[in-house]
Amino acid sequence: MKNNVIRKIMCVLAVVNLVVMAVLMSFLPEKMPMHYDLNGVVDRWGSKYENFIFPIIIIVMGIFWIAFSMYFERKATRSTEDKEIKSLLANAKVLDIVGLCETIFFIFTEAFSLYKAINLINTDATTMSVDSIKIEIIGTGVLIIVLANFMTRTKMNKIVGIRTSFSMYNDRTWRKSNRFGAYALMISGLLTIVTAVFIRQSIVGVFLMLAYILVAVIVTMIYSKKVYDEERTINVK
Repeated sequence: MKNNVIRKIMCVLAVVNLVVMAVLMSFLPEKMPMHYDLNGVVDRWGSKYENFIFPIIIIVMGIFWIAFSMYFERKATRSTEDKEIKSLLANAKVLDIVGLCETIFFIFTEAFSLYKAINLINTDATTMSVDSIKIEIIGTGVLIIVLANFMTRTKMNKIVGIRTSFSMYNDRTWRKSNRFGAYALMISGLLTIVTAVFIRQSIVGVFLMLAYILVAVIVTMIYSKKVYDEERTINVK
């Protein structure tokens, strides 16, 4: 039931977002800023109808997450083992939450992009008055923290979570690998936010964010291998 509620919220947000964008088309100028260089200067203008790209992406991604979630639910209905059923339903719920978080993030990004463009047009400027890259990095950092939090709730599967031959050895290696990975990604998200707030050059913040994520993934892989080796040793004994 809760999964259905989350999906309905996701669908409502996606549809309302599309409708709002369609209504805004009557008020937007034919040509709008569509891309900016690293200094926030407009380097490409395009048709106002390009703004439909975000709503379409949001709808397509929503369908993608709902389809995967329903896949787990269908498998649960065919299963006869209580443990497997609980695992499949837990993963379905996580996918729905991930889809909802992603939908909200993309709507925020779309709204901010539209705000940037309208603000430039109204002020007859060619350079953004706010550091949009900094704001987007902070938003990404928040999204990483939120999504990483739900990694600890996943059960072994081939779609979400830390999925390696080491982590998928058994339930224990999966649980410990994903818990460690969740903490590592949360730290990377926090560092991303802190970096974006204090660093002057936003493009450096982008590279640091990617570096934080890469380090989190590598460290998690190493830890996953360590847990795997320990578990194999126990099983051999």
